[in-house]
Amino acid sequence: MVDFFTERAVDYIEERGDHPFFLMVNYDAPYLLPPTNLGPDFRNRFYYMFVDKKFDTFPRTAISDEMLSLIRGPDDPNRYSRHMLYNLMRMHNDPASMANVCAQIAIVDDGVGQIIAALKDKNLLEDTIVIYTADQANLFGQHGLWGHTIQTRPSHLYDAAVRIPFIVRHPSLPSNYVSDALCSQIDLPSTVLDMVGTTRQFDQSAGTSFKALLQGEDHQRSEVFFEQEESRGVRTDQFSYWCRLPGAGPNVLFNHNSDPLQTENVADQPEYSHVVAQLHQKVTEFFSQYSDPRYDILNAGQAKGSISSETFLAPLMPEGWTATTTSTT
Repeated sequence: MVDFFTERAVDYIEERGDHPFFLMVNYDAPYLLPPTNLGPDFRNRFYYMFVDKKFDTFPRTAISDEMLSLIRGPDDPNRYSRHMLYNLMRMHNDPASMANVCAQIAIVDDGVGQIIAALKDKNLLEDTIVIYTADQANLFGQHGLWGHTIQTRPSHLYDAAVRIPFIVRHPSLPSNYVSDALCSQIDLPSTVLDMVGTTRQFDQSAGTSFKALLQGEDHQRSEVFFEQEESRGVRTDQFSYWCRLPGAGPNVLFNHNSDPLQTENVADQPEYSHVVAQLHQKVTEFFSQYSDPRYDILNAGQAKGSISSETFLAPLMPEGWTATTTSTT
């Protein structure tokens, strides 16, 4: 799939003519869930590069109690959720699965390299904004977990799962410049339009342009917000705070100054009560303003895509609530 999309992208660049263009290449990799990522994958031409490596950057941790608590019986390939759970645990600390991850990343890197080369060959690279990013991150051992934020009940919002790569290349931008400023995916449309010389306000969007940040200047965003089904959160420079649908699980607060790896929940410690109150208000106000009531799960809404934990959520919802996937045109 990755090679297919790379080939189509290169064909488009070579055949597009002289008109301005927008090209979005959505790779379905690295896909870090089983069975795709379970064990070795000798079909990937890059897999052999990573066989028998040490993988020092992969955490070696015990399987999380959060994941172990979901076991409801022996593995059963005919029960999707249970089989997924067991396979995620099989991937944990497994060198073959780690090599699989690296090989998937390598095939994406190779594809991006081919697209950059095509732009250069057509003398387009110096007049093209190139953005490399992702829709989400994945855990590969951090906190004793593999996979997405929905692999626990309630969902988690660890930095390792909600922070994503973001790399921008354009001749007008400083090279080798790295920033740790807070930005959000909702800022991306305004930023891209700003970079091409136009502006537009998007209805019901909290996004703002961070073009100035890309140019090495200050960016005035003090927090970013995120959610996964019944869990919502806010990230500031110093804190991460998560709140849940009542009854779904405890609220969580991490102090990044003393706990950058997010290992100690301090939400119930008295000295942080004012921080919890302040951040909880921020989350409440943000989602009250920007959530579409139809898809506001914390207020008995549905999902735009799908809900993975209906049996977990249903007892916490008003009588008659069901997890109905809603589509819009």
